[in-house]
Amino acid sequence: MLLWILILLLAFYIIKRIVVFMMMDYIRPLPVYHPEVRSIVALGDSLTFGLMLFPRPKLRYSAQLEKQLHDTKVYNLGVSGATANPNTNRAIVKHPYYRALEDYHPDILIVQFGTNDTKKDFWQDTTVFMHQYDSLINNLKKHNPNAKIIIIGPPPIYSVWGRSEAMFTMNPSVARLIDQALRTYTTNHQIPYVSMMELFDHHPEYFPIDGVHMNAKAHRQVADKLSEIINKL
Repeated sequence: MLLWILILLLAFYIIKRIVVFMMMDYIRPLPVYHPEVRSIVALGDSLTFGLMLFPRPKLRYSAQLEKQLHDTKVYNLGVSGATANPNTNRAIVKHPYYRALEDYHPDILIVQFGTNDTKKDFWQDTTVFMHQYDSLINNLKKHNPNAKIIIIGPPPIYSVWGRSEAMFTMNPSVARLIDQALRTYTTNHQIPYVSMMELFDHHPEYFPIDGVHMNAKAHRQVADKLSEIINKL
């Protein structure tokens, strides 16, 4: 009997830690900004937040990027479920992190959205999405006119347990449409682009848990790509 009680208590503790970690993007305080050093802000969804890296948040791409750069602070403002679409209940423009950018004034701003926008309740078509995305980028530029922007596109969405939309009703085909649209957009606007579709296409091993969220090795590849781009800016 005592053994079962201990097992239940351990299970409750583990579940509590996982839930807290998954919601940490909403309950954690804003990082303290240090204007005296070069700063980079990574603004994105759960892929930026580092979901499924529990309990190793230092393995997410923003933390790995900071290790690769000298005298640079990288602030992770990833929000689980966040969308570029301003009309959802998880729109990034409604989150305190977005408003905090008015005070942060980073030297470089990494923008990573699109995966949650593929959900059938949010998606309309590529034209509508790119209008929303362009508005987001223009507003970010308005409040951070001196920041250099880097855009990261959505990765492939892999099937898990026989479901091609993984656990989150996301659409793999739409993710590819978004990647293509962002390639064109960033080329036309001369914005550096990291295509996670290109990095991880045909590599489901980087998304072992749910087909959507990256493991530490994938985060390392994103950090390497970003470091390569930043060193050329």
